[in-house]
Amino acid sequence: MSSSLSPRDLAHAVGVSESSIKRWADDGLLAVARTAGGHRRIARAEAIRFIRDQHLHVADAVALGLPEISGEVIGAGGPTLPDSERLFDLLSRGESALARGLILSVYLQGSSVAEICDRWIAPAMHQLGELWRHSERGVYIEHRATDICIHALNQVRSILPEPKADAPAAVGAAPSGDIYVIPSLAAAIVLESEHFKAVNLGPDTPLAAIESGVTEYRSRIAWLSISMPPSNPNEFAGALEALDTQLAKRGVRFVIGGRCARQFRTALRLRAFVGTSMSELVAFARGAVTSDAGASPGDGSSN
Repeated sequence: MSSSLSPRDLAHAVGVSESSIKRWADDGLLAVARTAGGHRRIARAEAIRFIRDQHLHVADAVALGLPEISGEVIGAGGPTLPDSERLFDLLSRGESALARGLILSVYLQGSSVAEICDRWIAPAMHQLGELWRHSERGVYIEHRATDICIHALNQVRSILPEPKADAPAAVGAAPSGDIYVIPSLAAAIVLESEHFKAVNLGPDTPLAAIESGVTEYRSRIAWLSISMPPSNPNEFAGALEALDTQLAKRGVRFVIGGRCARQFRTALRLRAFVGTSMSELVAFARGAVTSDAGASPGDGSSN
């Protein structure tokens, strides 16, 4: 798949004339590059940013390299935001392409990655977990849905703009014994959508590995997603407090999320922020950048 489009490709994708695309580019609304022969080329991520910012209707998603966004996903009435029940239905039936297309179409229509996670993926996956908790077939359906959501999130990640060379870094994971993949992956993609270089260490990760990642990447933010109760709560609490202290000494902002995070809000005296949604992660990340403006990450200062 090409990483760039011609003005004609983008015009076809959004149902306008090629001259309109060139005019928008000449007006500075759309960034273009020039080939050696002087032809305009538009990065796919830039084309998608422009579509989102200008609230354009996608007439042909294939031209954007997103064939999953079909008329069946969008609906006969045009582009309207579905509710999480639509995603739940597609996931429960294993309709991979349509489920991914729905998530991608919601993103193209202007929803943030955090909103997609909070309003569509999380409710749909929670409903699947509750509905099929005591059924062997339910485990199969939930695992299949998890794989579909992982694929969809990585597709969204692939169309985000590349972080700038000097973008702040963020490192995070789910702790040892926590096997859930989606929460930490979603946190990474949400942070990338906020222009961070996000390094996701994934599920079942010792807390010491987060500290190692923070050191290597000189991270501005560290995150921990706790979706399962720790098998040894006392041992985990001690390791979490130690990590919290070390990150605070180095001036690294620490955020904890996940459905089991709340129990640590009052049980431990943590400096970390404990959040309950990806939208809160966005607010936290923006606040960290604002408060740290002009400071060097990992310089030994305290939170």
